[in-house]
Amino acid sequence: MHDLPHDASCRRVHVPWPETGAWIGERLPCVIDDRGLIRALADVIEQSEGMAVDAADRALVHSDLGLHNLALDQADAVNGVFDYDGVAWADRHHDFRGREDMLDAALRIYEPAVERSLDRNRIRLYNAACAIGHLAFRAGVPPEQKSCGRTLVEDLQWARTALAKVAN
Repeated sequence: MHDLPHDASCRRVHVPWPETGAWIGERLPCVIDDRGLIRALADVIEQSEGMAVDAADRALVHSDLGLHNLALDQADAVNGVFDYDGVAWADRHHDFRGREDMLDAALRIYEPAVERSLDRNRIRLYNAACAIGHLAFRAGVPPEQKSCGRTLVEDLQWARTALAKVAN
């Protein structure tokens, strides 16, 4: 297990991913040409960036917590967490973005432990922002080439699915 960094990243109050709305807005038109979709994606980023975070929702978050950064034993118990580059004193909801099929199981353990309920819609919003960030990251990458493990078709599917969940 790595030690937490002792530099300015410990005092960061925003997660480093996704990138800013300006960064995403510059790149999305280089990846897709659907103006309506670009506008809808920009709206989600704007909503995510404008999210008011109550002081009680601020916690030390990993911001890239997933199976790729966990050390599990043979019984799937977590024995360690790695890669603290994105650590921030930010909205605790960020550490739950990702696979929705695992969300309820994670929250069943987490919420009683911290005696606080998390807003699943906010988690979905942050997940959508991440999907949109990955889509924008594809600027300059050929559609069939994988970027962060996905093709353009797969990134679009993730972004559209996440967008639909935010809209519901």
